[in-house]
Amino acid sequence: MPIKPFVTDVNLSKFIAVTDEISKKYAGQLEGWTESPFAWLLTLPSRSRGAAGEAIVDRWLTGNGCSVARSGNTDCDRIINGRKMEIKFSTLWRTGGYVFQQVRDQDYAFVLCLGISPLDVHAWCVPKSVMWSNTIPQHGGKEGKDTKWLSFQASNPPTWLKQYGGSLSEALVVIQNSVR
Repeated sequence: MPIKPFVTDVNLSKFIAVTDEISKKYAGQLEGWTESPFAWLLTLPSRSRGAAGEAIVDRWLTGNGCSVARSGNTDCDRIINGRKMEIKFSTLWRTGGYVFQQVRDQDYAFVLCLGISPLDVHAWCVPKSVMWSNTIPQHGGKEGKDTKWLSFQASNPPTWLKQYGGSLSEALVVIQNSVR
């Protein structure tokens, strides 16, 4: 139980009581993450999560001998070993799945999907054409064409995705062999 500050203002005291009550509704969002070294990611707004994901990938690949540079434009996130790569990041949803959003038909060769669970990390390095043909429209229903997404249960990735990674080690091999 957190220590409550000494509060003399009655309205502030009532407000604190209300937020304590409401917080219990949202505490479930951290279920399974309380002991995770990655829990801090859940505290970030979505835009910051994406930036953190890119920074994590940058450092991880650099630490594994890859040449990594910022792309300098908005068509892709990084240039890895001379190839343009888009980075998509997802933490595990309460439903047990990953959702990689905002996949666009822009100037890149590969999409790196990084999925972080409370105690595990998954990654796939997928050629753009394969990713684009296996994603579904994100906006506008079947008529939406400019933005797509990929959603699946972390424990059961689509069969087509398995050849592009899964574990960090498997994805690193794909990256090192494909992105030259």
